[in-house]
Amino acid sequence: YGHILDPRTGRPASDGPASVTVLAPTAAEADALSTACYLLGPELTAGLLAGRPEVAALFVVDGGRGAGRAEPLIL
Repeated sequence: YGHILDPRTGRPASDGPASVTVLAPTAAEADALSTACYLLGPELTAGLLAGRPEVAALFVVDGGRGAGRAEPLIL
């Protein structure tokens, strides 16, 4: 099990990206947003960050090419 709980189910999030890194003005904001972005996924995160040019997110997602391979997605 992971340490991120999905508030929609109350269970550990299991189908998210490999990782999410967020750059924001403060560490607290980056920490909170990285958890939210992990749960939202890249598509919904794009909408969340559309009006926030001071924030960026980097997703590492399964590239669909087999285990052990990942592709970055920068928002």
